[in-house]
Amino acid sequence: MTCGACDNTLSRVLRAPISDGLTRLWRSLTPFLMKMVSIAVDEQLLEQIDAVAQGRRQKRSDILCEAARQWLKQQRIKTLVKQDREGYRKQPVQPDEFGPLMRAQKWGRP
Repeated sequence: MTCGACDNTLSRVLRAPISDGLTRLWRSLTPFLMKMVSIAVDEQLLEQIDAVAQGRRQKRSDILCEAARQWLKQQRIKTLVKQDREGYRKQPVQPDEFGPLMRAQKWGRP
């Protein structure tokens, strides 16, 4: 079973130049791949986002998605650092735990 709108979009994509066709195909599929959300943003922040988006020739949603990905990455790093600290708190480094390694890395004076 096919959708008339999808067939129409596909035929337009196939007639367009390759790069233009890929762009159109991506845009036609985006509504099926993305979820729409509604968020509250203060006016000044929204103006800044829009200015960046316009300067980079991107959509507002692209800028917000990029910011969300960066924030999630930072949160993951914070979690890993916290787990690392907790591990060393529970099992501290022994006085000579790294002694052989440190002695092997000593360089003579020139």
